[in-house]
Amino acid sequence: MSVVVGLGAAACADEGPAADGETARYAAVQAEHLCAVASTNFPTEEAIREELDALLAKSGLAFEGYKAWHDTLTESSARAEQLAEATSAPCP
Repeated sequence: MSVVVGLGAAACADEGPAADGETARYAAVQAEHLCAVASTNFPTEEAIREELDALLAKSGLAFEGYKAWHDTLTESSARAEQLAEATSAPCP
């Protein structure tokens, strides 16, 4: 079983949806977003969402796909591990 902690919630799974190139793109966006949230004083929740939307758009992704990917982290050890790897490097 894999466990990823420190991302707002723990992700645990033994099986579930596979990780692939597209899910790696979502993990990279999430890593960049976490760094932005940690280093920026956003005035509103809406500003945080706008920043995420801009990162997704820059990567050719949509929020609906991001939400679906994020929701699978508790079902997919492969995707949780992929996210852990993407977020393991320190923020620039």
